[in-house]
Amino acid sequence: MVAVSRQIGTGGERIARCVAQTLNFQYFDEEVIGRAAEEAGVTIEAMNEADRAPTLRQRMLDALTASRAVTAIGWFDPTPILVNPLYTSTHFRDLIHEVLRELANEGDAVVLGHGAQVVLKDRWDTVKVLISGSVSVRAIRLRESGAAADEPAAHRLIADSDRERADYFERFHAVAWLHPANYDICLNTDHLSVQQAVDLICEAARQR
Repeated sequence: MVAVSRQIGTGGERIARCVAQTLNFQYFDEEVIGRAAEEAGVTIEAMNEADRAPTLRQRMLDALTASRAVTAIGWFDPTPILVNPLYTSTHFRDLIHEVLRELANEGDAVVLGHGAQVVLKDRWDTVKVLISGSVSVRAIRLRESGAAADEPAAHRLIADSDRERADYFERFHAVAWLHPANYDICLNTDHLSVQQAVDLICEAARQR
């Protein structure tokens, strides 16, 4: 399994999808898992009924199996994780973590986000990857993609996204999001092409 974390504007979404395609792995990201939760009928009320958790977990896994493809997100990731109940609710987080462990047990999956690098930190068979980059290059990409109207807007978007994710990992996982010790591979995409990054990650995955 490959667990990918990325900073906004680094091309991490595209890289993760290409890794999945190259390795013929299933691909899961926020949108896919969120849709699976909706299809499984996961609600805060349902999660509060402890005896339903195993059933909800299986229903989510079944929905994920049927949701292997997702449209390209490009360079922009707008997920507001600090206000998203799939992240902030203890019950929801526990369910997502159990689903991540089940996906890791099954293998042959690429997961983008969801703190998978932390949840699966002790698994030798999971390659944990961080996709990062400088603010200046990320800002250019956000402008080129249309995610930001101008340079100041791009810098604000980057600052907000980085701060939100750092706060989330500190609050819910007690780890420093960008600390290299949380990953097996840290790639700076300022000067790496998508294909070069994909090749490096795939080679590491094949060695596992």
